[in-house]
Amino acid sequence: MEIKESLQFVRTLRSLYDDSKIKDSSKGKVYIIQKEDGSFAEGKRSDRLSTQRIAKIAQDCLKTLVETPNVVNSEGTEVFGLAHRMKVLETFKNSIEQHNARIYKSKPWWAKVMSFFGVKSAPENQLSACAKKISNHLASYNQRKDLTQNQLEGITLARLKTNAFALKDFYQKVLDSTNFKFPIEGMRHKDACLSFINQLKDYKVYLEGSGRVGEAGLIDRVQKDLKAAYDLEVFYQSADWWDNPANVDKKISSVLQQIKDLAADSGSSKEISSGGSHQVLILGGSQDHGVVYQIKKEENETYSFNIINTGVGSKYDGLRGWLNGSVKDVKYTGIRGEDLTPDFIKSLVTHDDYKNIDEVLTVIDRHFSEKKNVVKGWGRIHNEQQHGTCASKSIASWLKGELPLKIGREFKFLMTEKKINALKELKKPEKKGENFEKMAESKDFKNRLSKSKLEILTDAMITEGEKVLAKRKQKAKEAGMVLEPQG
Repeated sequence: MEIKESLQFVRTLRSLYDDSKIKDSSKGKVYIIQKEDGSFAEGKRSDRLSTQRIAKIAQDCLKTLVETPNVVNSEGTEVFGLAHRMKVLETFKNSIEQHNARIYKSKPWWAKVMSFFGVKSAPENQLSACAKKISNHLASYNQRKDLTQNQLEGITLARLKTNAFALKDFYQKVLDSTNFKFPIEGMRHKDACLSFINQLKDYKVYLEGSGRVGEAGLIDRVQKDLKAAYDLEVFYQSADWWDNPANVDKKISSVLQQIKDLAADSGSSKEISSGGSHQVLILGGSQDHGVVYQIKKEENETYSFNIINTGVGSKYDGLRGWLNGSVKDVKYTGIRGEDLTPDFIKSLVTHDDYKNIDEVLTVIDRHFSEKKNVVKGWGRIHNEQQHGTCASKSIASWLKGELPLKIGREFKFLMTEKKINALKELKKPEKKGENFEKMAESKDFKNRLSKSKLEILTDAMITEGEKVLAKRKQKAKEAGMVLEPQG
């Protein structure tokens, strides 16, 4: 559906809320029709659009208004700005809220619009539900597409410093593989990614302080690869992507150039080296699940494409490999440079376009199945995620494949110890009350857990976490860790 049509459709609906047409419902009911030129208007019952048709138009309309980047003409002048479209939608929502009961009594067509929002019954209070769902779309837009990349990164950095995030991050990285009874699920991919980047920076400082310069160089290279993926994700989530198609084309071109400039993978990615990048990472997936895409250049100047997926997607059996609680990466090899087209790379970045992971896995498989030179197979094996921890688990699984056994286990142990100490800090008497009060009021736990229950939960997490820490310390020693952790 075109933006112009979408705006005209919403304005037609909004016009039906005018006081002059609602005050006296006995004078006749108003219906929505579509004229020969495709525009929408008020009309007679005999010409009215069906409920099903109205619902479909509403779906297409809202998707177009919310998700389409700004449209510019040949002179570069903005034609249908995203901010303007959101203003139209907000006015429509305000009209619903203002007239509520009178609309229900006098407008038989409102149920058609409600059907788009999943409303099947027709009580008056469902109008409020309609307005609330529009508000959610507007909130998502305001949070994401009205912020520059730098602003969005600042918000992410601030979120990572909160106690609520510390609790979620602890569960995701320490307790997911245990039988802990209260899973704290859900995390944005970019938040999980930035958390790992910060922990890798801390570990690099630790290695440098211990005189292990070569190992620090490897961590630096890995951290930079992850930072590039993070920057791309933040760019996609920001107004810098959504407000200007030229920005998108430029960014995708830069990703393709990074792929072209990759050093060939000799099969020894775990060597202690701080040389050029051997891979391009993309934080992808769908609305309900996160995966990591890994692109490498092979020695014969072709590329490999690896899908690091630690959870759902089992409906699409051709791309899944389940091994007694473990999952396999899907790996495509023999890919030529021209097979990695701008449209394909963009389809990986725009993960919000896919409702579930099977949709995007199907798109990827279809793309490569059309290339006779591409061979589909299996990559590394991972432990399956236990709960909704895909953002952290997929990155952790990728990281495990990049680090030698000793460094990987040492990093995991030191990270766990630091996180346990951070939770213990929350329990210090002088700040305990304030810490848990703020957590109880955070959007992560408000109306779910009280201050006292969060304290009990934190104690339980520390107890279980110390068991995990002991196991990770033993494994790190078995792998050759000699130096005791500092601080």
